Amino acid sequence: MFKKAFSMAEVLIVIAVIGIVATLTLPNLNDKYSEDKTIIKLQNMENELNSAHQQAILKYGNYNEWFSSSDSDDDKKAEYRDRLVEFLEISRTNTAFPVNGFNDYSNYELKDGSLIAIGADANGVCNIIVATEGMGGVTFGKNIFGFVLNPDTDSVLPYGKLDNDRGTGDKFNVSNYLYATNWVLTNQNMDYLKCPDELNWETKTTCD
Repeated sequence: MFKKAFSMAEVLIVIAVIGIVATLTLPNLNDKYSEDKTIIKLQNMENELNSAHQQAILKYGNYNEWFSSSDSDDDKKAEYRDRLVEFLEISRTNTAFPVNGFNDYSNYELKDGSLIAIGADANGVCNIIVATEGMGGVTFGKNIFGFVLNPDTDSVLPYGKLDNDRGTGDKFNVSNYLYATNWVLTNQNMDYLKCPDELNWETKTTCD
């Protein structure tokens, strides 16, 4: 007996179905890949910043004593920044930054292609804004994140770590997406981009 072969029409229908499934699936896979890549970059960034901070302490002493005897606020700010940067893997200095509003910051490119903008004040508070996609990203909480280093904590913390990322009832705080940095590092996802109003820190940390 002869087996019935597939007709050309049936083959085309199967190909069309596969194409539709691929069209629906590939964007989600690409988004997931991009999200995982960002999470890994932020993890590495947190580790690198804290490592640089600790190395600077070993070389220059207590963080509160990093600056010289100068009374100039500008001198103090420069020394806080420079002693942290000394131990970072910088590939370029004085780079552009994709987001406006950081004109008083010093900008650098890291070896992984990320950009950082570091601003300090005379009290020793350093704000570190990170562009994980270099000049290709301008969205807070998606490719722009933040860390802070200050004398009170003596460590580099992700924005939001000190409860700024918690709203009423421990819900995710959507007032400033820079606070999402702590969410990403704690919960290993960026689901606040999909269902921010559903999330909270205790019982609902994903959209699923």
